[in-house]
Amino acid sequence: MIDIFYDGTHFEKWGAHPAVKGFTTNCTLLSTHTDRVYASVYASAKPFIAGRPFSLQIWEDDTEAALQQIKDIHAIDASIYVKIPIINTRGEYNDELFRYVVTNGIPVNVTSLHTQEQVTHVRALLETSSAPEIISIFAGPVSDTRVDPTPFVQHTVTAFAGRSHSRILWAGAREPYTIQRAEAAGCHIITVPDAVMEKLDITKDANALSVQRVTTFRNHALKGGLRIQ
Repeated sequence: MIDIFYDGTHFEKWGAHPAVKGFTTNCTLLSTHTDRVYASVYASAKPFIAGRPFSLQIWEDDTEAALQQIKDIHAIDASIYVKIPIINTRGEYNDELFRYVVTNGIPVNVTSLHTQEQVTHVRALLETSSAPEIISIFAGPVSDTRVDPTPFVQHTVTAFAGRSHSRILWAGAREPYTIQRAEAAGCHIITVPDAVMEKLDITKDANALSVQRVTTFRNHALKGGLRIQ
């Protein structure tokens, strides 16, 4: 059974949902949060996280600055997965950062993986790692380019097979059905944003959904004062 990780900042709301097995965030989400300091974000979220996996992302391009961010996040709580992009904004691999987390046994979430080449590269970097690792395949964004991400995801699952501490994550659920696609492809985790979380508990059959949609169309037409002529 695939695990659902809530991807957002409404930790209290979705932390109570029985389907949520972990949490991810990113710089974009937290840049608009009311609290933009990682340490205090984590402190306020911790009661709702309740021991489940949680990731915080670095953003610096400069190697020394990025290493310091890794150290600072790890110091907040050693169980936090430090989310490190596979490359920096210059398109260069973040090799030194991954070597650091491997050497120091820091849980890592490898993020922004878009190609098989990137997966092969990071697999080699993590060869000697025994710390927990999440491999985040950006299947949603790949789908946005009209490319089926399934072969890419399956390649990653195969590449990391046999590593009990590795978990393959499908990033970017576009609708609840994506959860089934991710599970069929062999993923262990899928990230689900607020808009899709809201749809998880829809249990109406197709006929009821049809009536609901037609009713919505009519109500909007009446409320908006639509006319034919």
